[in-house]
Amino acid sequence: YCFTMGAGMYQIGWTIGTDTDVNNNRILSGVKLEVGAEDGASIAWTDVTPTHTYIYDRGNGSIRKGSTNNNLIYKKSTTVLEWFRVVLWKEESTNAATKAITLTNSCNIYVKEIKQS
Repeated sequence: YCFTMGAGMYQIGWTIGTDTDVNNNRILSGVKLEVGAEDGASIAWTDVTPTHTYIYDRGNGSIRKGSTNNNLIYKKSTTVLEWFRVVLWKEESTNAATKAITLTNSCNIYVKEIKQS
């Protein structure tokens, strides 16, 4: 899911929780915030830095969940339409088939306007 907002200063924060699909395998997942600009019929995405965090899941029986969170202050000074999204990717794992599955009850994002432009 993507979101956009007008000019101003914002606090953007998120929490991402994951589970693995396989017991007894380790997986390292990355999480970051990206900002996108319209580029014709598509959106060109770039990383918002520093927002990279990681989730280390070590599947052990039924206990194999992990989470991370982050937040930042973002100043949007133009009225040009920008899109934002939080991205999760697989960095490494002990088994190539292991997947990180997002947990809908532990994934959230908030945007709080601090100051209008």
